[in-house]
Amino acid sequence: MSKKNFDKMIRENQRLNHINLRMFAAASKAVTSEEENNKSTDKKETKMKTNKNRKFKASINMALSAGKQTTEGGSFKMYVGLTPIGCKVVCPTKEQLSEITGREWSKDMSYLKTDDQGVKQVNLTFPMTVDTKVGEDEVHLMILQNISLWNAPRYKQDGSKFQVTDKWGNFSWVTEEEFNNHTTPLSNAGKKLKIDANTWRRAYRGEENLMKFLKPRLNITDAFEYKNGEWVLKADTTGCECRLDEVAKYFEGNVSEIQNALNFMPENKVKGFVYVDEYEGKQRQAIAREYVNLASNKYGDLEREIENINSNKGTTFALCEFQEYKVESTQFAPSTNAQMPEASNPFAEPASPWTNQ
Repeated sequence: MSKKNFDKMIRENQRLNHINLRMFAAASKAVTSEEENNKSTDKKETKMKTNKNRKFKASINMALSAGKQTTEGGSFKMYVGLTPIGCKVVCPTKEQLSEITGREWSKDMSYLKTDDQGVKQVNLTFPMTVDTKVGEDEVHLMILQNISLWNAPRYKQDGSKFQVTDKWGNFSWVTEEEFNNHTTPLSNAGKKLKIDANTWRRAYRGEENLMKFLKPRLNITDAFEYKNGEWVLKADTTGCECRLDEVAKYFEGNVSEIQNALNFMPENKVKGFVYVDEYEGKQRQAIAREYVNLASNKYGDLEREIENINSNKGTTFALCEFQEYKVESTQFAPSTNAQMPEASNPFAEPASPWTNQ
């Protein structure tokens, strides 16, 4: 047996027996004031606050074939549901990843690339941390969430419109004429859309996904209010500004603008939906790309994103309280050779950072 294969067997044995797998202490300190208040009710179960008449579905179904029996040491629990999510760093170094996960990372991740059309791309990677409880069990997860940006504007497929963003973190589609004349686009009902034509600029492709995370993470107040069937700018917009003005630097590896924003409120969290994804034949934890302010109970956009996940992946997830993931078998007879994809080690170093797009 080669030394390489022998070392691989040793590492696998360590993994199966949970040797040197420490819980990441740095991330566990990211606790919001809301969670601090809950500590006083130590042994009591915490119930999610929802809108009036809203009921979360507690069952999660996936159409998967029958799986093989796993040994006790080789399995990892998976989770699904709505939970507070923390994040303190973007594009972490190997040293930062080692601190977060409690295991040594052998090399730095590469965040820059150029696509097939020669357009520069940056893969903004956020180590998202979940520190909560399910029943009496403590749960600590670290999920790498990737948001890709391209050094190019975002156009509709037919090229008729492109995306713009204003200084308040809103996005909309406009024609070249509307953009040049600073004409606010209208809805199908003829009402003004939620965008400030006086402060807009062309948006980078992928920038909207980034803002969907940053705005609730920074807890920035909306600059618009809905009046008489349309969106209007508030008279007082103090504290509402939310736009990234140094995006061009990201494609050279300088993401200090984002890091500075995270440092401003390091303990802030968002509510996000954790689910189970499949990559290269293995199951892994993932996070939906819509986030909710920790104090908000408006889940419409998040529910639509979960529907998109189900449509793209053939799953049937539903908004629910954070819980251990259980697979409900279908009524179809499984193939005799079928095997459930093995669960991925949640602390494992990914083969490539260009995943979970």
